[in-house]
Amino acid sequence: MGFIAYVAGKLAERGIGTNPVSGFWHDHVFVPVGREGEAMAVLQGIAGEAAAAWGREGDGDGAGRTERREGGERRGKEEDGEGK
Repeated sequence: MGFIAYVAGKLAERGIGTNPVSGFWHDHVFVPVGREGEAMAVLQGIAGEAAAAWGREGDGDGAGRTERREGGERRGKEEDGEGK
């Protein structure tokens, strides 16, 4: 399943229709006027799910606390002496 299909499906679960437009550099998903706040909540939920799947902390704002090292290893807060 593609990313836009996943996003459109999650929005449809909330009864939010979409008009996806894919460009060369960016994809856009238009939603009905007045439903943008709900749509953003769904998108933030998707971002939070992705962060959790990668073992990152945060609220889906892209500011996870885990970073990748060379070779694909992950380093988190616990290793830095933070957290716990």
